[in-house]
Amino acid sequence: MLRKCRNSYIICLTLCWAVIVRAGAVDAWSINARLGRAINLGNALEAAQEGAWGVTLREEYFQLIRDGGFDGVRIPIKWSAHAASTAPYTIDPTFLARIDWAVNNALSRGLIAIIDFHHYDEIMDSPGRQHQERFVAIWSQIAEHYKDYPDELLFELLNEPHGQLTSEVWNGLIAQTVAIIRQTNPQRNIIVGAVGWNSRSELVKTLSLPAADRHIIATFHHYSPFEFTHQGAEWVDGSDAWLGTTWLGTEQQKAEITAGFDSAYKWSLANDRPVFMGEFGAYSKADMQSRLLWTAFCAREAEQRRFSWGYWEFCSGFGAYDDKKGKWNALHRALVPDAAVENQVRNGEFDFGTDHWQVSTAGKASVSLTIANAGLSGPNSLAVLIHDGGSAETSVTVSQQNIVLEYRKPYRISVTAKADSPRTVQTRLQHRQGAMYWQQTQLLTTGPQKFTYLFDSPTSNSETVLCFLLGGNSADVWLDDVVVKEAWDCNRMLGTGLRLLADLSGPSDVPDCYVNAYDLAAIAQSWLTNDSYADIAGADGPGDGIVNALDYSRLAELWLQCNNLLDVRCDADGQ
Repeated sequence: MLRKCRNSYIICLTLCWAVIVRAGAVDAWSINARLGRAINLGNALEAAQEGAWGVTLREEYFQLIRDGGFDGVRIPIKWSAHAASTAPYTIDPTFLARIDWAVNNALSRGLIAIIDFHHYDEIMDSPGRQHQERFVAIWSQIAEHYKDYPDELLFELLNEPHGQLTSEVWNGLIAQTVAIIRQTNPQRNIIVGAVGWNSRSELVKTLSLPAADRHIIATFHHYSPFEFTHQGAEWVDGSDAWLGTTWLGTEQQKAEITAGFDSAYKWSLANDRPVFMGEFGAYSKADMQSRLLWTAFCAREAEQRRFSWGYWEFCSGFGAYDDKKGKWNALHRALVPDAAVENQVRNGEFDFGTDHWQVSTAGKASVSLTIANAGLSGPNSLAVLIHDGGSAETSVTVSQQNIVLEYRKPYRISVTAKADSPRTVQTRLQHRQGAMYWQQTQLLTTGPQKFTYLFDSPTSNSETVLCFLLGGNSADVWLDDVVVKEAWDCNRMLGTGLRLLADLSGPSDVPDCYVNAYDLAAIAQSWLTNDSYADIAGADGPGDGIVNALDYSRLAELWLQCNNLLDVRCDADGQ
């Protein structure tokens, strides 16, 4: 996973993009393959005012999405609420700057960014000359503004055209708008869907795209069966009658979905157009097990047909992320089964100031928190400036709540720290009401040290508090790279195909998530019999096509590391 990006990167990229000389535009198939697995930042910028629907975008979200294993973000935007109603239909510059902020945060983290024209309700109800002219004028401004941005920025013409915006009118408007965009963005990849709310069947039957323009990606939305995915949805009349609808993954249920996907796939091949399944999801009032089955099935079936996809959505009613708890929910693994194990600590590298961290004092103790470059593992560290340490360790506590632990799972706990003079610090995991689960004392020096521990959780608890007890001493402390992470989850790794490099064999000749004597025996047998199995190292890195002494050397190194239970390189994400 990428090291968290720093604010300076965003500023640099923003300044540099205007002078980038491109070697050649990325074709639609290639960029769609890179888009891969995306997620919608829904219920934020497509409201008339950001925040009105409960979501205000934060920089942290983009890093969470990147670290969560996603490749892109779709940013739904209600442009029509922030542009003048009369010619020349000028977009509010303050709002445009906010969109810049979102796009830059995505691109700076290696995410593909899609800016989507969402909820232009007026053109659906009355698609006459005025609204068509306004629509084209708004896109002309967007295209001019972003013309020097890299290929990783995609335009999506209009979300879910429907109502009075018929296929005949919409196809004509597509041609007109694409022509305007091409004046400033001749090779920008553009996403276009059909009428009927981005209907898959209408894509196949009625969507007409400019034939010579090969920088277009077709899109459809998938919420079938609707009575399941929208049960209890407050904006759908009669949806309460569907409450309790399940999706069990029966052969008939699967076939109903795959038949529709197959029709879109055949259209894609026949027309040489890549396809983006821009929205799919099941509302939170459906039972979670059904949601997991449906979501995983739809995602994998889309991938088998070379569709990229964008889950609807990040952290609201359909969300895969629980913003209150600060954790991905079970849908995350259904979407990205091979994502790295999640760090239970939010903002553990302090890239987002002191967000999610609290400080408390007792008695006469006095302390302040700030972010500084302390020469630890990154430019941002938490500086705990202790003006008066009070009389006991508990006089100063820096903590974070809502750490999630699961019973009998091993966790890796680590922190990099130093002090301005030698002193001790105690680290604890405890229930918010005080019950102690784990504690260790660290002796800090003036130089950076990384402390790492393994801990088997005695409980399942989503209200665990991570505490650093810093009182009883007035020496300042710096903290960075704070981690509470599941150290090993063998069942999950085997189920998804993710495993530690060089985990070759177990008692039944199946990888067992450990690098041990079975693996040494497997590579020895391979060396004697063939030159492919167990090829894990070459002169320049993993795998050189030959099983030889380099492979033995690499395996021996891994064996030594991974049989030392305190070694952080033995956890499930290879850290």
